Amino acid sequence: EEERQLAWRTLSWVLNAKTPLRRPQLQAALAVEPDSTEIDPNRETDIDLILSLCAGLVVLDKADDKVCLIHYTTQRYLQDYVHTSMFPRPPSEITLACFTYMSLVF
Repeated sequence: EEERQLAWRTLSWVLNAKTPLRRPQLQAALAVEPDSTEIDPNRETDIDLILSLCAGLVVLDKADDKVCLIHYTTQRYLQDYVHTSMFPRPPSEITLACFTYMSLVF
């Protein structure tokens, strides 16, 4: 269950990011828990595990260290046909994660 949720959260972040996320940005975003008060360095998930859990839909461009969907048609399909049913509230979840991250103690 935890791995499935991590895959969904990854897809949600990749689909909703205004610009492509770099590997460390995605790892940090996935490590944020809504009620966190500090960063736990042990919460960052290995990028290879993240990519594996996404079953080939998400890839790492090693040239610029950006995480993206395998092909632009994948993004279009997920946004047009799957987005509303599978990710009904991602903007609010991402907004909450961003606010939590900004309030963390470094």
